Amino acid sequence: MKTAAVRACQLLAAMLALPAAAAPVDPPLQQELLGLYDAYNRSVTAGKLDAAMTLMSEQMRAHAKGYLKTEKDRREATAMARMTVPDSISVVHTFIDKTGTKARLVTVASKTMPKGQNIAGAPPPGTVVRNGMALGFAKEGGRWKFDEQLFTSDPTAVKGCKNEVADPRSSYDPGRHVSAGGPVVRVDFKPEYTLVVYSVVGEANCAFLPAQADLAKLRVDAAQLVPYALVSMKGIAHHTDPRKMLAEDVEVTPEE
Repeated sequence: MKTAAVRACQLLAAMLALPAAAAPVDPPLQQELLGLYDAYNRSVTAGKLDAAMTLMSEQMRAHAKGYLKTEKDRREATAMARMTVPDSISVVHTFIDKTGTKARLVTVASKTMPKGQNIAGAPPPGTVVRNGMALGFAKEGGRWKFDEQLFTSDPTAVKGCKNEVADPRSSYDPGRHVSAGGPVVRVDFKPEYTLVVYSVVGEANCAFLPAQADLAKLRVDAAQLVPYALVSMKGIAHHTDPRKMLAEDVEVTPEE
């Protein structure tokens, strides 16, 4: 629940926000978007940055051009882009906005670190690395374009809190307030409370809210408390467990 982690979650919420009510991407479109991403990766791997940029959205292309002013910039960008090309990806969640012009594929990317390349701060060569990866796409001129690539923690690795017991209010420190937030992993509506398990930089955290019938008191729509929605909360810290909070102010950002 550190400030940096909260800011990272707020950034993630902003980057994943879409302008209208979302629905799952249908299988044919999912394959089309994955094909677009694969074509982008092939161009990058071949060192054909100009070809890769034709597959980008206007926004992403303009951003990329700002970092490609010299030949050295292009070489370094190519090397860095190649490092982010996964060996394989598995789609775990999808959504598309109501207008049909913005889509996201939430995936788990797997990559084996190249042998013979010792990179400072990176896992040893031969290590298999798994990360979450959100791929954004935008429809421009009737055609889909690659719009965003955001690496996160593996969403399938976050299962639950170490301790999901609903402790009494006396277990919380009324003089110590905390702020936290992140993607919802799971919601359990219990008779006397609502448990929201959410991820903070890949670590599961527990927030305890009023029972479902009383969520309106916090101006929370229970229907919006679903996996992959973003929650931002303020509340009271637990005396001994830093991953538990008693939520008193909750804001839900649905997949919009």
